[in-house]
Amino acid sequence: MLRNPPIFACFLLLFLLGCGPRIPDFPAPDAWGGVRGPGGPALGFGSEELQVHCSFLDGGELDEDHHNLVVMYDGYLVFPWVPESGGGGLSLVDFSDPCNPATVGSGFSESMRESHSVAFSDVAGGRWAVVNDMAGVQFWNLSDPSAPRVASVLALPDVIYPDAYIQVVLSVFWQGPYVFASSGFNGVFVIDASDPLNPSHVATYKTDPPIGVGSLHAVGSLGMISSSGGAGTQLVDLSDPLNIRARPGGDFLVHSSEEVPRAYYFANLSGPYALFARNEVTGGPIIYDISNPASPSFVADAPTAGGNGGYLSWKSDRLFVGDSEDARVYDVSEPAAPVELMVLDLPGDLDTATPIGNVVVLSVDEGAPDGEASSIIPVGAEPDGVPPRVGFHWPPDGAINQSTGTRIGLSFDEMVEPISVFVGSLRVWDADGELVEGLFNAQENLVNFTPSEALLPDMTYFVEAPAGGIVDDSGNAMNEAVTFRFATGPTLADPL
Repeated sequence: MLRNPPIFACFLLLFLLGCGPRIPDFPAPDAWGGVRGPGGPALGFGSEELQVHCSFLDGGELDEDHHNLVVMYDGYLVFPWVPESGGGGLSLVDFSDPCNPATVGSGFSESMRESHSVAFSDVAGGRWAVVNDMAGVQFWNLSDPSAPRVASVLALPDVIYPDAYIQVVLSVFWQGPYVFASSGFNGVFVIDASDPLNPSHVATYKTDPPIGVGSLHAVGSLGMISSSGGAGTQLVDLSDPLNIRARPGGDFLVHSSEEVPRAYYFANLSGPYALFARNEVTGGPIIYDISNPASPSFVADAPTAGGNGGYLSWKSDRLFVGDSEDARVYDVSEPAAPVELMVLDLPGDLDTATPIGNVVVLSVDEGAPDGEASSIIPVGAEPDGVPPRVGFHWPPDGAINQSTGTRIGLSFDEMVEPISVFVGSLRVWDADGELVEGLFNAQENLVNFTPSEALLPDMTYFVEAPAGGIVDDSGNAMNEAVTFRFATGPTLADPL
């Protein structure tokens, strides 16, 4: 159940009456300590500055002008610059004045390869990122923003480089102690990353029928495995990461409004929506609703003649899509009827348009003029002041007979700051009033909590993301609490 009033008053009455579950003492929602960097864009823009290039991101003399996704972490812009052929780096950038970005620190790796995603964790008391490697994956230590560096590299079986899509690692997702590395027809590698200095490959999942896996996204125990260049998609159960299972009814071919299967290049999640970037001959986004994993349903598409979709990002009521020839921004306040708002351009193969605050970072992965593979374009007159909203969570409110391996996830309508997700801003406890300890992760729009130990059988669990806790990349905090409950048995304790 979304956007309930704060639950504390409700529970206080129950407690005074001597009934209902106790609530553990949690830290204040905003007691996560703040980010070390200056945060997202803090400036406004005049009307003449909107939709006009104002600066470029560049990794220096070793940068081969092949760029993809950027994302905020710990108050800095994380900017990978690495070609498909391998050998590149990662920079942390002061992005508070996006038209004058300032590099804080950079690192280089000969074996890093094209980064379609960056995943983060504070496991073992550090600040870690994981990206693609020519042989598998590599972990970076971001504890010193002025000196990001490779901490370890894990080679994975049957990864064949330079094969671009069939058997290389294409993307990574970090949830709890595990990293899921998507690797084409190798499937999904499951990596124990509880010690990022000594990661280990512990399992492999292959879809049936096989698809060339491009990415895995997770909202709690609900995972979405998407292809790269095909139409196949599979929803899976991640309750036991060492034994991933397909969900009944969760295998589907993405199709367009003409009800014809359509290949897509990459996928993403926001709220209850799965987002697919249609490619080849016709581009544009395709939107699905996966809130019922047993029956994923088509919502809308917005085909572009001659487009060739790359990557997608959702922010508030806007959807940003790299479409190769250009990038497009859609009003998705009514997801069933996307409305094109603007078309943005940057020379080269424009696959990525990433919204950060009131600007968008356009990135090309081929054909860029020297030093101009990523451009910053203001798209909002005022600094972003819209708080992040939860559009979907897993498990659903009132779910019963859930696995004792259940993971808890929130899917937001925009990217959130990973550092702001902690025990005070995402609270989990049981009907006996015992706090549930675990690990927290945030990757783009998705927030996850993984219990440290198996949940108790036949127990009700309560979850709250209070107002004032989790923030977006501009520092705007949630202003509406989200609460729900679920049970590992057939019955539920008193409702929230």
